[in-house]
Amino acid sequence: LPQGGVLRMSGKILIAAHHYQRPEIVARADLLGDSYKLAVEASRTDAEYIVLCGVLFMAESAAILAKSGQKVLIPDWNAGCPMADMIDSATAMSVLSRLEDLGGKKAVPVTYMNSWADLKALTGREGGSVCTSSNARKIVSHYLDAKSPVFFMPDYNLGINTARELGLADSEIRVIRRDGTIESLDGTAGADSGVKMFLWDGFCHVHKVFTPADVDAARAKKPGVRVIVHPECSPETVSRADASGSTEVMYRMLRDAPEGSAWSVGTEARFVERMISEFPGKDISPLRLSFCHNMNRIDLRNLDETLEALRTHEKTGSRLQTIAVSPEEKE
Repeated sequence: LPQGGVLRMSGKILIAAHHYQRPEIVARADLLGDSYKLAVEASRTDAEYIVLCGVLFMAESAAILAKSGQKVLIPDWNAGCPMADMIDSATAMSVLSRLEDLGGKKAVPVTYMNSWADLKALTGREGGSVCTSSNARKIVSHYLDAKSPVFFMPDYNLGINTARELGLADSEIRVIRRDGTIESLDGTAGADSGVKMFLWDGFCHVHKVFTPADVDAARAKKPGVRVIVHPECSPETVSRADASGSTEVMYRMLRDAPEGSAWSVGTEARFVERMISEFPGKDISPLRLSFCHNMNRIDLRNLDETLEALRTHEKTGSRLQTIAVSPEEKE
């Protein structure tokens, strides 16, 4: 298909693509970014239809922030997120109640953007906040300064990396396993009133694979290389790298880096491939190849099928399958 795919109705349709999308999807996007940026920027447009090329929780986030009258669609409803599936609102509420019983103090939920709408809604109802990988430290610090313990979910690595940045001691951190076990970082069970952060043990399979050995291998192969990784990587990998940051932060670092500089990037492989293509004057390589298969579900075929469905809907009033988030959850 020619670039642009099916011709769009001027101003009515916005194609928003996540950084991890296939290059042919990125080429057809009106808006490119990480999940929170896509939700915010799409809601600021006058587009009636937002076609979110990413995974399903990202489409939900766009629907939460969408203006009245804006409709959000996703080309493949099977584009899920295993990490978001690792905890739901009922489980989270049960954990919060249990922590209050154990420690005698109510924990505040801080929920990573990579989660389902019901968990985000629970977080709001319980006086917590939804964070991104860029502002997790600021948000967690806000609650800790107010002497409130934090229940951080669903990503353990982002939680522990945030705790490390804030200087928390191991004795101030507990891990809540998905089987309900509560452990300290040295493996002992239990919870007590001195704990400041409780971390759910969810993970991102894309970023979990990167290891300190990968960092060492990159340095050995290319002396002077700068290694940047996503904060969903293990704390050992993050501490061995030169820097960590969200996909958007990585993009800006690579964009602003001097020509001729060398970088090894620990995140989703399609993003790294695009950085290599976009900045040919810089020596950019993947720390190792790791793909998000759910992101890969969206292709030209189902994108153009979605656009054709929109055209048919405009002509005939046919039913559209749009992302539904209840008004109560949005609020």
